[in-house]
Amino acid sequence: MDKKDILKKFIEGLEKEVRNLKKSIGMIHKAGVEAPSAMESHSDTTKSQMQNLEAKTNEDLFSKERELETLRHFTLNDSFEKIEIGSLFEVEEEGKQSTFFFLKSGAGIKVGECRVITPRAPLGRAFLGKKKGEKVIIEPPAGRREYTITNIF
Repeated sequence: MDKKDILKKFIEGLEKEVRNLKKSIGMIHKAGVEAPSAMESHSDTTKSQMQNLEAKTNEDLFSKERELETLRHFTLNDSFEKIEIGSLFEVEEEGKQSTFFFLKSGAGIKVGECRVITPRAPLGRAFLGKKKGEKVIIEPPAGRREYTITNIF
């Protein structure tokens, strides 16, 4: 697996999300300008509600742009003995293989079958520092899950 290629695809996916958020902000802003005030509203969406939606979308955009900058300036190492920031690794859970990229930010971004996890997530914290062959057990509300680390790149 080529980590540089996978990281590039994650960055491209995040860039697309940023473009979409910017487009959404423009549309929300236009709708907010045209929306009636609360006093003159006969609809479910007032000017104030549109402004709140625009503010929340701007927060999401700011967060995604920070993640994007972090990923753009991230330096990859060639290989690891244990899982740490920059590790690309495979796990097996109930006979099914999954691939994760352990990064500082970008949680949830997915390219093909590879997904970013971060140290802030419970799954990320569980994998941090583990070695090939080790088992990782987490017990989220949905039920116990057991993973075996099969490769670290």
